[in-house]
Amino acid sequence: MKLLLIGAGGFIGSNLVGHLIARGEHEVIGVDQTSTKLAGIEGPNFTYIDMDITAAHDELEELVKATDVVVDLVAYANPSIYVQSPLDVVQLNFFENIAITNMCVKHGKRLIQYSTSEVYGKSGRDGAYNEDASDLIMGPTTKQRWIYAAGKQFLERILHAHGLRGDLDYTI
Repeated sequence: MKLLLIGAGGFIGSNLVGHLIARGEHEVIGVDQTSTKLAGIEGPNFTYIDMDITAAHDELEELVKATDVVVDLVAYANPSIYVQSPLDVVQLNFFENIAITNMCVKHGKRLIQYSTSEVYGKSGRDGAYNEDASDLIMGPTTKQRWIYAAGKQFLERILHAHGLRGDLDYTI
């Protein structure tokens, strides 16, 4: 199977690439703008592509089209960035991920989307959290750190809606 890991150079991505390469069962294409954490990870079944996905939609779509499964790890996952650059966060974490989702829908590709505990909102609920019954509590819109959580949650809701419609095979 041919796997495309977008965001392969991050903590989760580099560890996943290392694991997959060690197993040797799949062809892995890793895409990111940084490969520092991928240093020393190599093998005949691994290709790294240095790419800014925000500026290379056509090239990214060709990669999506040519693979069996897309693993989407794209995100700014640093609270200081949420506060300092909230529009950059929503652009990458939401809009670029929606573009990837649309490519997967268009080409019939399975999508594995990485989530975050931030989609569940704030703690402070009475009793144990129940994902089907507990209210979603996020901070006020004036607290920019919540832009990450809101974007990731909205992305997951859209993936689920595509799944209900039957045009996307996905896992979150």
